[in-house]
Amino acid sequence: MDIEYAIMTLEMLKAFWEKEWETPIPITRKRGSTLNEFYPITHFIVAVHNNKPVGAVGYSQQEGFALYGQSVLHPNYYEKGIYSGLGIERDMTVNGPKIAGLVSQNPKFPQKEYEEMQRRNNFIINPTEEEIRTIFGGEYPEKTIQGFQEFYGNHPTGSWGIKKFDDKFSKSWIHLI
Repeated sequence: MDIEYAIMTLEMLKAFWEKEWETPIPITRKRGSTLNEFYPITHFIVAVHNNKPVGAVGYSQQEGFALYGQSVLHPNYYEKGIYSGLGIERDMTVNGPKIAGLVSQNPKFPQKEYEEMQRRNNFIINPTEEEIRTIFGGEYPEKTIQGFQEFYGNHPTGSWGIKKFDDKFSKSWIHLI
């Protein structure tokens, strides 16, 4: 499948999705959400197939770390490897440790399986204080971590995770593949 990637703001992605699919994009976070206080998502890596947006993964590059979130995949493109490709593109775009809320948006992909997939992608799910300090090298964004612990600790199905990524080595390795 011939996929191209683009970086867009949420507004650009919403307009593109609605124009090409004639329906609003199914991103669930509202503009005034309390998540935006500790978990802002500012940009999206968008997978484009036949000039249509077929999937997107959100991120926000912060000082010393990145936030991942607000993923969407058009149902016609489930189980076609689009999500994995988007993940690689996003990993190559951002720097530093990653923090993400982990909630499966695909009704055919149960939360436990989604978390297992994220573990295989090197995320530590619901990390301990020691794991957080190890990933961040000692100091970490306490307000952000506290927000994730509180929100996802009370979430009915979701979880959160962190991921260390050796950006310089891994980015060059991914380009060789």
